Order: sequence, then structure tokens, then C-alpha cells
Amino acid sequence: MSIETLQVVHTDLQVRGGLKNIAIADVSDVSGVSYGSGTHTITDVTVTTAKMFDLKLGTGSLSSSGSKENGSIMFENTISFYVPNMSLAHYDALISMIDLPIAVWAEDYNGAVYCTGISEKYNESSDFEGHQMYAKVTSVEGGTGAALGDESGVTVTISAMEGELPRLYTGTYTPAADGSIAFA
Repeated sequence: MSIETLQVVHTDLQVRGGLKNIAIADVSDVSGVSYGSGTHTITDVTVTTAKMFDLKLGTGSLSSSGSKENGSIMFENTISFYVPNMSLAHYDALISMIDLPIAVWAEDYNGAVYCTGISEKYNESSDFEGHQMYAKVTSVEGGTGAALGDESGVTVTISAMEGELPRLYTGTYTPAADGSIAFA
């Protein structure tokens, strides 16, 4: 197949990428993970409590890099996002995640929801409980800005060493105005 025959249909050609919002949950609040049969998806999950961050356009990204060592391929999946005008609620949510094993859902501006911190590969059991491929907050960097026009806020980086690329979440993912997320 030649590249000339590749057709891309898109409803908004101005949207180039980036993340719209991020939902973060402690892995102990995640259960009932259903992986897609023959697809690289998660079709269903039960999440009791998740924290949501709405993002400004151009301030959130998801990247993956993989390497093969001794016959095993591992991927470092990294989510980075900026929280402007840091509030006490944002601060408390970030502090509560430090040193916790977490799972992250990231919705992009095309409506796709990617999940990292939940990996089927190298699981010790068929259930999600007890797996070791979770994500962690790896850095928090912030400041007030030096000039009147500078933004004040915090850049958060979350990384997960997993045996696979982030999975596409195809279940129901509905952000609410109160900062909660409904999963189904």
C-alpha cells in the first residue's frame, strides 16, 4: 500500500493533539478491568474514586518510548500536564497522589481516552489486583512566574513502566462539572 492512498478523515483540522482532561485513581480504587479481546483496549472498569484535572489547550501530553532488553519490550508511558492557578484543592489532590500506585485516563481533543497504569502484560493474575505495572507521580514542578503576565501553576509528570503501550479505553468515560468522572 502506498502512502498516496492513505486517507485521513477529521472533523476539525485545527486540533493537532494534546490532552483535554485527565482522571487519576489510586489502583486500590480500581477493579473489574475488562481487556478487549483481540484489540488493544480496556472495555470496562470499576473505579470508586478518581480525581479529574481539566486542562488548557496545549498544556497536556502523552508520550511513549519502548526498548527491548533480553527479549522483553518495556514501554515508559509518560503523561505531563500543567495546572494553572494552583488552588488548595489542586494542591491537596496532588499531594495525596505522591508515592501512590495510580492508574490514569487521559482524554485527547479527538475524543479518544487512553489508559496507563493498567497493563495486562506481565500480570501475576487474571484480575487487576496485585499487578505491578502501575503509574506514579515522578515530578511536580511549579512557580509563581516573574512578571505580571506570567502564569503561576504546576507541571505534573506521571510515568508508568509497562509491558505495553497505553490502551484505548472504550467504555463510558463521562467527566462531570463537579470534577468527578463516571466510568462504565
